[in-house]
Amino acid sequence: LAQWPGPILDFLDGRITADALTAASSDDSARSCEATFYRGVAAALDGKIEAKTAFQQARTSCPDDTLEFAAAALALRQLSAPKPAGGWTLPPPKNP
Repeated sequence: LAQWPGPILDFLDGRITADALTAASSDDSARSCEATFYRGVAAALDGKIEAKTAFQQARTSCPDDTLEFAAAALALRQLSAPKPAGGWTLPPPKNP
């Protein structure tokens, strides 16, 4: 998956590092915005504090008419919201 957005998928699948994703996106501001957002997604999924910083960077680097801008804003609101006493839980998967 050498062509964009392949590096995003490689990163989310653990085949490349965050640094490699950043390097793959460094020549294009739109790609850099996307890479920053997905670094935040991966950090949030891993429960890392760096998620907030990445989402804040996405909000400042992404044009306000992009999915990443809007999703970063939503993620920042969710990260700032108080968690329920029992923590967040996902519903069980539905059987097809």
